[in-house]
Amino acid sequence: MERSGAARYCPQEPQLYERLTCDGRFELFASIYGLARDGASREAADLCETAVKLNLALTLLADPGLLLLYEPYAGCDWDTYLKFLVLVA
Repeated sequence: MERSGAARYCPQEPQLYERLTCDGRFELFASIYGLARDGASREAADLCETAVKLNLALTLLADPGLLLLYEPYAGCDWDTYLKFLVLVA
């Protein structure tokens, strides 16, 4: 996927209805970003395997050119912290 060039913000706390499942959130964000459903499903599956938090995975779904993070390490154990550093580096 080619970077969109857009900036994306990743808050510490989820900003959506708690009733949405992870898949439901990916579908919603893919629709907002204008992504094809098939491509978004593959991207979501890849992100779920590597992303630390749901918010981060949703933010990365559109492959932004600039990523703004708010307290990205909150609630992370050491292994997750290391995965996060690799993911965003």
